[in-house]
Amino acid sequence: MYAYRSLHLGSHRKNEMHHTCDSTFPFFSKNIIALSYITWEREIEELLHPFHVRYSKYYELALCISSFVGYPRKWWDYRKFRVEEGRKTMIQDWYELRACGRRTFIPPSFNLNHEIEKKKIELTRKNE
Repeated sequence: MYAYRSLHLGSHRKNEMHHTCDSTFPFFSKNIIALSYITWEREIEELLHPFHVRYSKYYELALCISSFVGYPRKWWDYRKFRVEEGRKTMIQDWYELRACGRRTFIPPSFNLNHEIEKKKIELTRKNE
């Protein structure tokens, strides 16, 4: 049975989480750059943190995947296809998705501190 298609979201507690996250859940779509991916990842971490104990890892994974739009959705669909072919391993939880996303959307040469400083300089120049 294919786990990504068979996620059942029926229980009251899971609906509570879905309604809690529904309006504030960030989408990952337009800016496919390393800094936007890291920002999305941090927002997801903040939303999922209180729910880690109460909800299944598959439900958390389904919520994260539901926030993919555009290229990230195409990337995910292609990855699912590769899993069905047996060429990739299935992602089981948020931590595996995060690691795979970092390998895909963040280049090895990326330096977070340097990028944050550049962004701060850009913002100060706009404000002047």
